Amino acid sequence: MATRPRKNANEWENRAFIQSISGNADQTEWKAVKDGRANLQAGIMDDRIADATEQFVGDDSKDTVFQKSEATYETLTGTLTEEILWRQKVLGKDYPFEIQGGSLVHVPGTSMVYEALLGITQAETLTEGDHTILPRWFERIAVVTAQSYLGPTSVARHTGWPRPWAQKKEFKAVVDLLNELTGKRNGEWQWHPADDRPTSPTTTDVKDGGVDVVAWIPHLDERTGQLYLLGQCACGGDWTTKFDDINIDDLTQWAKISVVPPIRSFFTPYRVATPYMRDASRKAGIVFDRIRIVSVLRKGHRSQIVARLPRVFTRLINVAKLPKPPKAAAAPQPQTSGSA
Repeated sequence: MATRPRKNANEWENRAFIQSISGNADQTEWKAVKDGRANLQAGIMDDRIADATEQFVGDDSKDTVFQKSEATYETLTGTLTEEILWRQKVLGKDYPFEIQGGSLVHVPGTSMVYEALLGITQAETLTEGDHTILPRWFERIAVVTAQSYLGPTSVARHTGWPRPWAQKKEFKAVVDLLNELTGKRNGEWQWHPADDRPTSPTTTDVKDGGVDVVAWIPHLDERTGQLYLLGQCACGGDWTTKFDDINIDDLTQWAKISVVPPIRSFFTPYRVATPYMRDASRKAGIVFDRIRIVSVLRKGHRSQIVARLPRVFTRLINVAKLPKPPKAAAAPQPQTSGSA
């Protein structure tokens, strides 16, 4: 739902409104995925058009309330269409929609990358029932994206919590594994807690240090000095509050990470509007939103990995379409006899 733009405000001050236009486009695209097509006005049906009217019509206008509302509606629809046209221009053939008349039509390709990421943002929940698989699969997609971004010789691993692939769940075990995988180089992924930190912290104390993905470019020699990319994933609607989740200073209180300063990165299935992109880039490092993930994966260097992703994406979409699981009814309280 679009928020109201602020008068005489710059782009950053209106960042919530600008981001909400992207949300409207997402709603329209998702309706097209589910129904085959969507009216380009579908994404703004829930907006309080009349409330925003004064932001678009001059104070000296003599239009009726109805006319003002219609003018605002047309303005918002135009902005929504411009957002969709921008996505189409950037992604080209990898954008799975076409504008036909006044409708947005879903044209699925061989890969369901875009639709899967979109579905995650439109799921009714990420924390209940089958929906809990959505953020986990997104982290797998982020791993492939990071590896694809760094190039054909790169390596990437999932490190986020929970870690079903690991026998030992502690953060120390992850650091030890990375030390093994990266060549046991001096000063890189060596477990070395600060004096005031426990030597073997529980998962209650530290789960993943905010790091869901680690990718690197190995040197063929055994010398120190590899480049590491540390990634944070954010799937929920509160993604704009997650830019500072990776704290390098705190990570170095647990381990020697790298001699070369690592690069931080941020992965989200949302389309990040420009004002938020600037903030996120300053605070979280390289940002990979839905547009960039699709752009990177279409040039993926690991064709055998990317080839498996459509099945994953289809499952993601099917799960995202499920309604939120109903909450179980509370068990009846046993009755007691006697006086209180």
